[in-house]
Amino acid sequence: MDFKVLTIQKDDDGRRFDKIVKSVFPEKGLGEINGIIRKGLVKLNGKKAKNDTRVSEGDEFKAASFLFSEASSTVKAPLAEKKVEYNPDFEIVFKNQHLLFINKAYDTTVHGFNDSIDGKVKEFYAATSLSTSISFKPGPLHRLDKKTTGLLCFSWSLEGARWFSENIKTHTIKKYYLGIVEGKLLNKERWEDKIEKTESDDEKNFHTVEISDEGKNAITIAEPLKYGLYKNRDITLVKFLIETGRTHQIRFQSSLKGHPLLGDTAYGGTKIDKTEGINQDFFLHAKKLEIGENPLSLPAEISCGESRDFKDFLKKYF
Repeated sequence: MDFKVLTIQKDDDGRRFDKIVKSVFPEKGLGEINGIIRKGLVKLNGKKAKNDTRVSEGDEFKAASFLFSEASSTVKAPLAEKKVEYNPDFEIVFKNQHLLFINKAYDTTVHGFNDSIDGKVKEFYAATSLSTSISFKPGPLHRLDKKTTGLLCFSWSLEGARWFSENIKTHTIKKYYLGIVEGKLLNKERWEDKIEKTESDDEKNFHTVEISDEGKNAITIAEPLKYGLYKNRDITLVKFLIETGRTHQIRFQSSLKGHPLLGDTAYGGTKIDKTEGINQDFFLHAKKLEIGENPLSLPAEISCGESRDFKDFLKKYF
């Protein structure tokens, strides 16, 4: 019987054997996977292996060739090291072998839909990556709302995912945003509140947040940068540093402190006049990640430019 030979890579180290088989043949059900393993159609280092055997980097994974030929086109390619032309429809800010940073466009979903950024990044990875990992797939490592623009990080290796996630959790990585709020924020302020999601009655499952004694702590530093006027209303360009990453944190706390984001009607903001060629409901941009020293060869800081609408609004009203 002919076998195709793959090598267990660093990103697959420590995974269960049956999970590796499932990664190679994702269209097969659990019963089929168990049968393939039991019949010896897949082997580890030339021998049959149990479902719960843990693989190690450098192990030889063999699978019967006919399993690939009978499988659908959704089967993960057998680790061919290839690089093809692929033009993603998102802006890449920085990329290395561990992490991918993109500039997320306005009104785009990160995940959950067929046309999500997550899906497009996975297509990009499959088409262009030289990684030989069997099971690893890239994914977003933090959140941005649909109508928030700016810097968004995706894993490009398991090592990168683990490092970034841990440093986001411990707040070693600092996240800065730019936003336009109503009124004059006169001084730098520190906001700390306990907030939680409200239940949604909306068919689209849209959530807002509210103050709650049982909620999670949300901490935001808001620093005014520039003042302007919109329809005879004072507005302020604000730099936000978030020490926590709660849902709608900046949007809700800005409103709570009397300075809702201009146009953010869900939190009391004044609607922006779209007849003037402005296409965004409000302006909130993930501007910069302050990373510092790191083992992944990342720059100490990574930042990205605002959307065209954001820049045009700043020119006109500030």
